[in-house]
Amino acid sequence: MRDSLLPAAQKAYDINRWLLPCVERFHRAYKFTLGDRIQVAAIDLQLTLVEAGHSRKKSRPLHRAI
Repeated sequence: MRDSLLPAAQKAYDINRWLLPCVERFHRAYKFTLGDRIQVAAIDLQLTLVEAGHSRKKSRPLHRAI
């Protein structure tokens, strides 16, 4: 089961590599409000999936990721 979670973390990383530069191009009116929330949510998702991949009890981090 551990091997099946690491690809999810890799996909989250790939999404972040695409998403974060897009957020940097937001208009100034949205960059510091909406953009910041998007960045925090995307990075939190990736970190939660990595945590799930390395923990014994995967249900807690996966529940947070959902």
